[in-house]
Amino acid sequence: MTADQDYTPVAAKEAYAKLMPNAHIAVIADSRHATPVEVPDRFNQVVLDFLAQQP
Repeated sequence: MTADQDYTPVAAKEAYAKLMPNAHIAVIADSRHATPVEVPDRFNQVVLDFLAQQP
């Protein structure tokens, strides 16, 4: 998970994810470095969606 306005560009995080099997990036729009605090509902939904996909 990353914020679209975080310190590290999304493209860099996408490049890291490509190096990991089965990894993907969820980008939270209109957020910075403190995504869980800035947009907790969106953050929590991404986490819940991820957990729902786990075996």
